[in-house]
Amino acid sequence: MKNGIFTRKRASLLMLAVASTAFVNAQFLRTSYSQDVPYAMQMNPAMTPSRGYVAPLLGPFGTAVKSNVFGINDVVDMIDAKDNYFSSDDFLSKLKDDNTLTMSVAWDQLGAGWVQGKGFWSFSIGTRIDVGASMPKTLFTFMNDMNGGAIDWTNGVDFSLAGEEIQMQAYQEVGVGYARRINDQLTVGAKVKALFGLARMDFKIQDLSVSTPTGLDFDAASNFDWSDYATIEDIQKAAQEVRSKITGTASMKVAGSMKTSMGGLKWKKKADGSIDGADMNGFGVSGYGIGLDLGATYKVLDNLTITAGITDLGFINWGKKDAQEITIGVDETYNLDNDDDLMRFAEKVSSEDIINFKMLNMQESEGESTTTSLYTTVSVGGQYKLLDDKLVLGLLSTTRFAKPKTLTELTLSGAYNLSSALNVALSYSMIQSAGQSIGLGLKLGPLYLGTDYMYFGNNSKCVNAMIGLSIPLGKKRL
Repeated sequence: MKNGIFTRKRASLLMLAVASTAFVNAQFLRTSYSQDVPYAMQMNPAMTPSRGYVAPLLGPFGTAVKSNVFGINDVVDMIDAKDNYFSSDDFLSKLKDDNTLTMSVAWDQLGAGWVQGKGFWSFSIGTRIDVGASMPKTLFTFMNDMNGGAIDWTNGVDFSLAGEEIQMQAYQEVGVGYARRINDQLTVGAKVKALFGLARMDFKIQDLSVSTPTGLDFDAASNFDWSDYATIEDIQKAAQEVRSKITGTASMKVAGSMKTSMGGLKWKKKADGSIDGADMNGFGVSGYGIGLDLGATYKVLDNLTITAGITDLGFINWGKKDAQEITIGVDETYNLDNDDDLMRFAEKVSSEDIINFKMLNMQESEGESTTTSLYTTVSVGGQYKLLDDKLVLGLLSTTRFAKPKTLTELTLSGAYNLSSALNVALSYSMIQSAGQSIGLGLKLGPLYLGTDYMYFGNNSKCVNAMIGLSIPLGKKRL
């Protein structure tokens, strides 16, 4: 098996196939904004449910994917066409100059909330994973041309593929929240979270370029057919003529870095010390931090309430013990008049694994402690209640400062309480899905299912889903 980091297929899968396994903010569900469920506290700690609860194991699990290029139909096409899809005109025509993907996963293994006096306490233990990737179109076209032989070498090539970036962090959080009704109009809430960093990675390519002189005739070499010649002498003479058309100097440069903090990560190395692979043997705690959620609700009228919250204010300090810094530095020149240099250059540019461990010449060094921030989310909204509070209409604006790109959304929602055990909500988010999807939230007793972006056969570029189990405790508050 090849040690490629980026092949045409793998680079595409990073941007596309992840969407086939994940169902654009996994921290909370916007559709639940108008519902009386504990999950609303994830966007605003002052939005407490009407009664206490306990949520063992599944309280809740949510995951989301957002891409600026690829959608659900692209995943279907990828599966149907297999490898051929990534070299198709249809795939390449969809690419933008900068192709981004954001993925997040949030899973609370334990949650609980209870009323005490005029306040509401909450407690949770959960896991968070955030991934962001950005890749230029030139990376895909370059690998496709190299593999398909579409490059006109006679005019020389000068590719610049800088801009690849992947960022990831995973952490465990333990949070304690408290909300209190100040008066009949104002309620405030806060949640403090202890953070335990499990893994982080920051991979960047600042420079990746390939250049060759003009006048190369690789086609003549690749199409050379010895059967056209009668004698060995004729073949040798013709081969020398072809070889004379491949001359000059080619170069390849790569500059980048990868910073990691993962307790179980061990790099495989060759005799010269360069990295040739990796082994992952579990996870440990590699960093510590703190997070804070703040929120408030204000009842303007008996049936009109405005809300504002800011969540995931905080940071994680990744210690030096598990920190590793990988430098990527290649600056090679190939004398194409030399047969060995010619073969080395031809081997690299003809390989589908155009970015691999061997090419990058990755060298490990001791890393330094690093501090990373959380992906903070700001939410502002309003709720209007009708029909003796059975029908709740909501308008919610959210902004999540994710990487590589900030995500904003505006959501209209409506929820109807059919009974204490059955609540249904519909929502319409108009920015990330370009207005081509609706959301659905369904509360069936202790079980909750929901999505902000329901699939209707259109090529939606954002998908999310949440499932949660919360058992109500105590009497319902007035």
